[in-house]
Amino acid sequence: MSCGRDVKIGPNVTLSFDSRIGNNVVINENCRLQSCTIEDYALIAPECYAVIRNHKYEDADIPILLQGYEEPNPPHIGRDAWIGARVLLLPGVRIGQGAIVAAGAVVTKDVPPFAIVAGIPARVIGYRGRPTDAKS
Repeated sequence: MSCGRDVKIGPNVTLSFDSRIGNNVVINENCRLQSCTIEDYALIAPECYAVIRNHKYEDADIPILLQGYEEPNPPHIGRDAWIGARVLLLPGVRIGQGAIVAAGAVVTKDVPPFAIVAGIPARVIGYRGRPTDAKS
């Protein structure tokens, strides 16, 4: 594990031994982050999860429990990204620089730089620095 300077980690956070954390990162309480790379200035709200692999399930004749796991594919959180409370990052997703992931989102695919995503599955709803279309 590598950890930069000025990192703040809240209580009850679980990090894998092979995680890489940059400088000036904040990880709030009750997060479980497996093998993540977290770049400088990232903010991670409480109760977030980052998952590195899924069960195999292709053969319907074999119980899922007996099929093993996919190869590990850790998520990557970019510089200055903000991960909201109770977000779930699935294997291999990359959160782009400056992106915002809204609370409760399930991220199933990469998030572009400076995008704002929300929902299940997470979808782009806007971009930082750009006004959103106001509908009244």
